[in-house]
Amino acid sequence: MKYKIKHETYLFLIVPIIALLFFFCYVILFKDVHSWIVKIDAIIFCLSILLFTIEQIWGTYIIIDDTSVSIQRLLKRQKLSYAEINGINIEPYERYRRKPTPHTDYRIRMSINLITGKIIKLTDDASLLNGTSGFVTGTRERRPDEEVPIYKAYMQIKPKLKKVYSSGF
Repeated sequence: MKYKIKHETYLFLIVPIIALLFFFCYVILFKDVHSWIVKIDAIIFCLSILLFTIEQIWGTYIIIDDTSVSIQRLLKRQKLSYAEINGINIEPYERYRRKPTPHTDYRIRMSINLITGKIIKLTDDASLLNGTSGFVTGTRERRPDEEVPIYKAYMQIKPKLKKVYSSGF
């Protein structure tokens, strides 16, 4: 099965903030700023914003086979066999957004614990707009877990992990 989730990679958001900080430091602290430094900084800023937008359009895919789980992101692909996965956990959470209208976003986080000690965290949107009025006012409802793609993927991976652990790898 193949599930498309709306995962957000924060690296694409941190890089433009750092680029803006460098730009303001150059402009405020140094009087003689070379134009090539400003151009490179502007290019890094624009590329990272563009990558974030492309990532949101492209999405992250979780592909579940009989022997493995593949996670395909914009710039990274991981293929994990069930023997590499130590455990899997899922938890809902909320975050408050201020723009464009103040609202609460409902999301679900899935943590895949690997035998090596590494943790892969994936998130997905679990918000549901309440019709046209919900779009205008910014009121959102929690979508039932069964309708969220990351939860569906979790429900498919969990029994396969139990099968691997009961067979002793």
